Amino acid sequence: MGMITLADASIQLDKTTKKLGTQGNGPTPQEGVALIDQWANSLQEIEMAQPLAKTLTTLKSHLQQSPTDKETIQETVGELAGQISELSSEMGPEGEMPSLLEGLASALRQLGEVSKTDTSTPE
Repeated sequence: MGMITLADASIQLDKTTKKLGTQGNGPTPQEGVALIDQWANSLQEIEMAQPLAKTLTTLKSHLQQSPTDKETIQETVGELAGQISELSSEMGPEGEMPSLLEGLASALRQLGEVSKTDTSTPE
């Protein structure tokens, strides 16, 4: 299995974004870990996605802790969204990839916001 193709990546991005968006307050930690596993292998092979792969690994370890530390997870998800946005701008406006990446970034940002509002502890 060589390099992930753009078409594969597009489909995976779309699926991931949908998955993040459909579940009121986001995927469970287990689902998060499963999504990360799907992505981690593909990203290892892409030079410009290395920082992203690192953040995903960090996020995965936070998700696997029990109990999970929501704040740390949100921060990491926010960082991930920023990196994804950056990646999409580096790709230039060609093709559908940048808009798919932006879609994912905004889904992640919303996820961070949602989980902020659903905690009962005041800041």
